[in-house]
This record gives sequence, structure tokens and C-alpha cells, in this order.
Amino acid sequence: MIDKRKVDIYRKYKGFYDGYVHDNRNASEPLIESEVWWKIDELVTEYKLIIDGLASESFKNSFEEKLRNVTSDSVVINLIKDIPV
Repeated sequence: MIDKRKVDIYRKYKGFYDGYVHDNRNASEPLIESEVWWKIDELVTEYKLIIDGLASESFKNSFEEKLRNVTSDSVVINLIKDIPV
């Protein structure tokens, strides 16, 4: 599941995974798993297509379903949608 803390970490690094890895290379446990990072990145990219008017209705529905599958928190959903690209 994606929570606010994980989205905040992604936002802190502006989606730049290498910066996150570099800053946390000595951490015993990752602050965010790479799979979660790339899922947030995928959602941000897909939402950009939607807001740019480049997505079909079925794509939009699929996107909303993906969001519901990774979080039920409306705050987290709005944070993901507010990430600048």
C-alpha cells in the first residue's frame, strides 16, 4: 500500500530515484521500496496523460482502479495527483 509518508519521500526527491538511493545508501532499511517508488512514478505519469487530455475513458477508469488498489486514503490520492511533472 502507498501511504502519505511514501508519497512525501517521492515528492521530496521530485521523482529522482537516483537521488533518493544516493542519499539513503547507508540506511539499513529502505524508507520506500523500489516497487512502491516505481508504482507512484507510473501513477504520476498516467495522471499527466489524463490531465493533458491524451487518455481514453477506459484508460481513465483503469487509472482510478489502480489508485484504489494501492490506497484507500483520499489524501494520498490527492497528493499523488498533485505531484508536478
